[in-house]
Amino acid sequence: MKKDEFHELFKDLVDVLKVSAIDLADNLKVMPNTVTRWYNGDSAPATMARATIIKKLYAEQQKQEKIDFVKKVIRDSISISVSEPNYFDSAYRIEVKLDNEVIASDVFYVENENED
Repeated sequence: MKKDEFHELFKDLVDVLKVSAIDLADNLKVMPNTVTRWYNGDSAPATMARATIIKKLYAEQQKQEKIDFVKKVIRDSISISVSEPNYFDSAYRIEVKLDNEVIASDVFYVENENED
């Protein structure tokens, strides 16, 4: 992989991952200023290491995309409802639904401060 190709791929992946130079440097076992030089295109790692670094960042990007997808599915599919007590019942009811199927529920009571 040529230096210019590494620079473009590295910069794009770092931007997508939104990772700090310090965190990335720690992960890659290099100094933060080295990551900054790679990001700016001022230098590049040894030729044999370039592909390994890009593969590692690409794998992290794929992992992050899967995590984001799961979070979206959960956010779009799960609902929580709370039914407040009424005149005849002093219980709060909580239901957690996944795609409209109740997956958890609970009932709890709150003491009325006005009752003696």
